[in-house]
Amino acid sequence: MASYKQYFAIFVLFVIYAVVLLSYFPVVNNIWEYSFDDGTYSHAFFIPVITAYLYYQLFIQNKLVLREKPHTITLILLIITTLLFNFFIYAQFPSAYRILIIVVITSAIASAFKVHWKVLFPSLFLIFLLPIWGVLTPFLQNLSTYVVTHFMRLSHIPTFVEGNLIAIPEGVFEIAGGCSGLRYLLVSLTISSLFTFLNFNKLRQGVIFIIIAVAGALIVNWIRIIILIFVGHYTNMESDLMHDHNMLGWYLYIPFMFLLFHIGHNLIEASDTSESKKDHSTINYSFRSMNSYYYNLTIIMTIIISGAFLSQALITKLTAKNLTYSQKCVSTIKDTIQPTIHNASAQCTQIINNAHLTTYYFDPLKLDSKADFYLNRLTVNKAKILNQFTTQSWQITEIYYQGQYYLTAISLISGHSRIATIKQYKKIKLLNLLKGQLTSKLQWVTQRCSQSCKLEQQQFMALLKQLPLK
Repeated sequence: MASYKQYFAIFVLFVIYAVVLLSYFPVVNNIWEYSFDDGTYSHAFFIPVITAYLYYQLFIQNKLVLREKPHTITLILLIITTLLFNFFIYAQFPSAYRILIIVVITSAIASAFKVHWKVLFPSLFLIFLLPIWGVLTPFLQNLSTYVVTHFMRLSHIPTFVEGNLIAIPEGVFEIAGGCSGLRYLLVSLTISSLFTFLNFNKLRQGVIFIIIAVAGALIVNWIRIIILIFVGHYTNMESDLMHDHNMLGWYLYIPFMFLLFHIGHNLIEASDTSESKKDHSTINYSFRSMNSYYYNLTIIMTIIISGAFLSQALITKLTAKNLTYSQKCVSTIKDTIQPTIHNASAQCTQIINNAHLTTYYFDPLKLDSKADFYLNRLTVNKAKILNQFTTQSWQITEIYYQGQYYLTAISLISGHSRIATIKQYKKIKLLNLLKGQLTSKLQWVTQRCSQSCKLEQQQFMALLKQLPLK
């Protein structure tokens, strides 16, 4: 029967999660919005439930052992990760702060409990619900294209490959994002890491098992693509698989899952019998007094809460001037073409000479209010691009849109710096955050041309050089 000490350990876990998640609720909401509503991450709903189950397993095995006194190294790690977490929140780097919220939770757990990889694993398991894995898609696409291309050269089917397009006489197959194998990879990582936690005492065995699971997921996806190409060839692209090819992958993956579990059980049996039979549930508590645990927990909570509130106060003060200025800006000019910009806190358009200047203001206190938001399109939708070049401060484009020629220019502003490209903007934004310069704007200039824009280009370039940052 569980003792009050074990229940107190669960209470400490609950407090750590509650304080972190409530202190940084905007980040939690961001993860909810972009992870739990995406087909690629449809498994995300199960991850918190599985994490809770893993803690239950630690509870019944008496493996949640609280530290008797503060641990200097883990507390320093918690302070550093909390500072980094807040930094990337206000730098508006989603991948970084999504990962770091889990790192902060794990650091807090390491500060409160005696460290063992199984104690830290449940919080790290949450990484599988984060919408950060899309960065692997281009690599997986290229790898799938490379493997399938070399296999098709061994077949009798004439094959032509250009980029991620594989053409056969009967039709063209595109290895798009959905064909990269990311779904199968995520499922394999989730299942194999969970199996490792529940069955292996040696981390080395778990690593081997996870490598096999990842390799199998990739191979299953490659086999799926090859089968589709052969089916398309022999059915003249008329098979139902050409329209619903995702299910084929799962039909192939399910037998692989059984094979994977068979391999896992063989690894368990092949492990050191004496090691596997050790009773790890007899870890003894050495409580001097409950006060020492409350003291340690108080330090951990103080670090987390102080980081959240102090950074919020600092950022609010630094951004007050910019927000006040942007709120006064009200645009009345509507007759102008615009890019697709989301979540701007204000938008102002004015006429300078024969050009329209639109300034978009962004609120650094809101995670998605930023010039480099992934849904922003820094060009006119459905416009034909005739010419494009970049200066140090502007990206200039000549377009043809609805029967009219235009010169357009776009510039990103961070602090006192004007940048032409998103890549440069991200770097400058990080440096400016260290200086306390959080002003973030985007300027869009457009001018209608009489014919081909050659006559207006020199005047347009001169105008861009004169435009102020504000």
